Amino acid sequence: MQIKSVNGGFTLIEMVIAIAILGLLAAVAYGPVKTYMARAKEKTTIANMQSIKQAIEAYHTDTGYYPQTLKDLIRRPLDEEAAEGWRGKDAYLDLRGRKDIPKDGWDMKFVYRLNEEDAEKPYEFHSYGPTGKRAPKSEWLFA
Repeated sequence: MQIKSVNGGFTLIEMVIAIAILGLLAAVAYGPVKTYMARAKEKTTIANMQSIKQAIEAYHTDTGYYPQTLKDLIRRPLDEEAAEGWRGKDAYLDLRGRKDIPKDGWDMKFVYRLNEEDAEKPYEFHSYGPTGKRAPKSEWLFA
């Protein structure tokens, strides 16, 4: 009785071709995926900024003051006059289980500063964007 030998599997050339095709597909998909991720981070940042900006304005309406820092939106203000109108931790900003103010899409804190009383706007509020603090002002995101 003779036993037939059956060679199963792939040859080396077949494996190389399959890996090359997969590499080519990954290279073609990388650009659009990277662009999509950048846009998603920017949209997340702007959405978070709009929520925080609404919270700042609601705080101002309730207390008559703009918050000294963004933390004032989630903790009782130290200033007693402002604290009288403050409605509580969850009244201004939905933290959705977080313990702190949301960050931008690149996991950096937003920039919030009160301006002088005679300034055009009462406060500055922006994100430095993907480049961070070294970004030129033209790359900053505003809501």
